[in-house]
Order: sequence, then structure tokens, then C-alpha cells
Amino acid sequence: MTTTSTTEAPTGAQQDSSYYETMYILRPDIAEDAVTSHVNKYRDCILGAEGQVIDTQMRGKRRLAYPIGKHTE
Repeated sequence: MTTTSTTEAPTGAQQDSSYYETMYILRPDIAEDAVTSHVNKYRDCILGAEGQVIDTQMRGKRRLAYPIGKHTE
């Protein structure tokens, strides 16, 4: 399961703000409710650092180009 999160893009008076895109990979054997818990935990971390999440995408399981920790999805 992969998810992307971004902070707000700089506009107008916010020229000093930076725009970031993050993707992280979870183990394929994690239950769907646990995935939601991980996404919320990551979002809370960003919001706690005074960032903004403008988009979150749940992309589902994907085949990896190479194994990570003996996982191929």
C-alpha cells in the first residue's frame, strides 16, 4: 500500500513555503484498518509540524521493481 502526501504549494504571500511530495510503502500483509491508522498518524505528524496536507492518494498494492525486505508487492 502506498500513499502520497503533500504540503501546500507556495502562492502569493506564502513565497517562503515549500512544496513537498512524499510516498511511503507499507508491508503488504497489513490489514486495511491498520493502513488507515498509519495514514492518519502520518497526517497528524505533518499537521503537528504546522504543515498542510492537500492531497492523499491510496494507490493499493503494486508489484515492486525489486524486493524490499523479501516483499515483492
